[in-house]
Amino acid sequence: MSDSFIPYDELKKRGYDLSTPAGARFAEMCRRVDSLLADIANQFREVPSPRITLHVARAYDDEWTVSQERGEELKAKDTERTWQEVSDSKMECFQEYFTFSDAEGWRFYLPAFMSHFLRDFPNGGWVAVCTAVRRPDDRLSLLNEGQRRCVEEFSALCDAYSVWSP
Repeated sequence: MSDSFIPYDELKKRGYDLSTPAGARFAEMCRRVDSLLADIANQFREVPSPRITLHVARAYDDEWTVSQERGEELKAKDTERTWQEVSDSKMECFQEYFTFSDAEGWRFYLPAFMSHFLRDFPNGGWVAVCTAVRRPDDRLSLLNEGQRRCVEEFSALCDAYSVWSP
C-alpha cells in the first residue's frame, strides 16, 4: 500500500482532527476509499487473464499490427495470472493500456489500475484509469452488477475530489 493513503482507522490512531469540516471531508474520503478497495477486491476476485496483455497492447500502439506469434511472445512477458499480481510500477509503465485493450483485458486490468490509483488517492498522478471509466463503451458489458457498482463509485469519488484528467 502507498505511503500517501491512510486508512480511516489509522487516521484516528494517528490523532488527526476529524472534527473540523476539512477533517470530516478527508475522513469521509478515506472511508469511501477503504470501502471501495475492499469492494474491488471482492467483486473482481476471479477475473480471467486476457489475451491482450499489457505488452501486447503496447505493441498494438507501437507496431499497429501484431501477428499471433508476436502476440504470444509479448504475452509471455506478462506472467500475472490474477490482476492482484500486477505491480504498481508495471501499471505506471503501461498507462496507454486502456486505449488498446479488448473487453476481456479491460475487465482484467481495470481493478488493478483502480486499486493502484486509490492507494494514492487523491494524489495519484496516473489518471489513465479515470479517463477509461469516464468514457464507458461496450467493454462495460462484461462487468457484472457488483463490478459496475465499483466503477460507478470510483467515478463518483473522482468527481467528488476533482481528480479527473483535463
